[in-house]
Amino acid sequence: MPEHPYTRLQEGQYESSVPNTGDRVAQTAAAMLLEQKLEPVFHRDSYGYRPGRSAHDALAVCRRRCWGKDCSYSA
Repeated sequence: MPEHPYTRLQEGQYESSVPNTGDRVAQTAAAMLLEQKLEPVFHRDSYGYRPGRSAHDALAVCRRRCWGKDCSYSA
């Protein structure tokens, strides 16, 4: 990828770049290796930007844990 992904062509026009196939393969390989190493380090309740986990999953866990309990905080 070029050093500056958005270059100004004329007033109000920009040229954007898309990673080529080689870049995408390298990024995917790096992500797979990092994921294998880092996934065991994360807390089991961590849901942000993790494969197979979503905000909906996090809400479902909150509902299960709080079901039938008073989950409000008192100051």
